[in-house]
Amino acid sequence: MQFRKHHQILIAFSVLLLTACDTKKDQIYQFARCVMATETVAGGSPGEVGIKTGQAVAQYQKDHGLDMNYEEIKGLAEKARLEITGSPELPAPAQVDRAKKIMISDQCKNASS
Repeated sequence: MQFRKHHQILIAFSVLLLTACDTKKDQIYQFARCVMATETVAGGSPGEVGIKTGQAVAQYQKDHGLDMNYEEIKGLAEKARLEITGSPELPAPAQVDRAKKIMISDQCKNASS
């Protein structure tokens, strides 16, 4: 299963986010944007990025006892997606550039070490 491939980075994200975020919405948003950025840079199609992000967020919620409804999560994921894709949607190379910037942001960069 592809999700297992990213298990270590997800654990690192979890530790980082639990210490750096004030609310569960902040935690989920930062987690989703870091996963989306990672999957975008890895070359995932928009559908694959969405599926993997959804799976990762669901597992993150379960592991940390965060209870948010689907509509709340969907809104946060859409906000993270737009941060990468732009509105109107940017060409793929520009999206990858944005995703790389997110990956090196303070919220994400320490998660890979």
